Amino acid sequence: MYVMRVVFQHRVPIAIVTSLALVLAVWLSFVLVAEAHADLVFADPAPGSVVDEAPTQVVGWFTEAMEPAFSKMQVLNTDGERVDLNDSVVDSGDSRVMSVSLPPDLPKGSYTVVWNNLSPVDGHTLRGAFVFHIGEATGIAAVDVDSEPPLLQSQADPFLRWLVLLGAFVAVGAAGF
Repeated sequence: MYVMRVVFQHRVPIAIVTSLALVLAVWLSFVLVAEAHADLVFADPAPGSVVDEAPTQVVGWFTEAMEPAFSKMQVLNTDGERVDLNDSVVDSGDSRVMSVSLPPDLPKGSYTVVWNNLSPVDGHTLRGAFVFHIGEATGIAAVDVDSEPPLLQSQADPFLRWLVLLGAFVAVGAAGF
């Protein structure tokens, strides 16, 4: 009530108050939205880890759901050759989990896990890679992991865009008035 009394006592135009409320609502909606893109959070074996025995599979947990038809994971040796069983799958029970099986006789060495996915939440693809070692660290396969640039450069970007848009509306409205 205090705000309303101040608004009407000082004759602040209701359009300005409404505009500020709208800007605040839009900004809060972007602040409360989850981070976009299905990025890798955790993997087993962990990125950079050295394991004593060859794992039977590589599992990755991501920040959001992935589209199974457009998401895959591969494991490469130091020569860049694929060594997994070519059975990459997004978990049907939790579409934030993706895995690929490994052969039981995988020799000691360094392996690069390359993944790419498509998020049905925002429609963006993301690619990445990490290395794990069996026995000891020996080398890293050369892999190109360029990813699509993000639509928004920071969390403040939507707020600034809306602020510019509202400023343009106010300027045009004031000129028309």
